Amino acid sequence: MERIDVAYALLTNKKNEVLIVHNKDRNQWSLPGGAVEAGEKLYEAVVRETKEETGLEVEAVHLVAVNEALLTTSQHHALFFIFQTKITGGSESIAFPDEISELRWVSIEKAAELIPYYPYGMDKLLEASAFYYDEGVKA
Repeated sequence: MERIDVAYALLTNKKNEVLIVHNKDRNQWSLPGGAVEAGEKLYEAVVRETKEETGLEVEAVHLVAVNEALLTTSQHHALFFIFQTKITGGSESIAFPDEISELRWVSIEKAAELIPYYPYGMDKLLEASAFYYDEGVKA
């Protein structure tokens, strides 16, 4: 199995709603995000992927969770890194309509229903924090 890292953005608004995106290829909802490219840092990937999928510019505030899965269909060993993020600019738009069909702000409860990968609940992600430190480039 090939290892793949995926970075997701947990975005909330003043109404305490969560931004989710509908992925056409898998016909399912997820947080905005995607695969980390070669040479890219996790926080750079979440910023880039969020901009590509939602049109919003974000800053990664802190890591809230790491999920892991063995994806037998694609033969990937996936690590999913979820970052609490905050909007710093941009405006909502879909740059790749062949990949993302819809953006939607939903309640925390509805997000948990549509994205069932967090067994402790979406609300627990909003309370969580993990250490993440970029040590830079080393020899």
